[in-house]
Amino acid sequence: MENLMERIGYSVIDYREHEFSDGYNQVGFSFIEDLEVFAGVDHRSLKKVLEDGAEYYALSLDDYLKIYTKSSIDGYRRTKNHGKDLRKIDIIKKIKEANH
Repeated sequence: MENLMERIGYSVIDYREHEFSDGYNQVGFSFIEDLEVFAGVDHRSLKKVLEDGAEYYALSLDDYLKIYTKSSIDGYRRTKNHGKDLRKIDIIKKIKEANH
């Protein structure tokens, strides 16, 4: 993965989080199969999206809530992100409340 990202102008900014940057954009990668073990998100239930020739799987608000909730208790992310995960959880909950 690192070689591919370097060929298109990205450098590793965080090995543990699999994050890369080109100085303007930041990209992070994870294995989709790890979602279930990490946060209880079944990758087989994710919606596949095709957009402008790209194919990806979209997470629901509930999926994001599970992932950020789990991430917020991870010591590394809690220290690294300075509460960003908690703010995201708050935003997701507000969106969910507004949609009900």
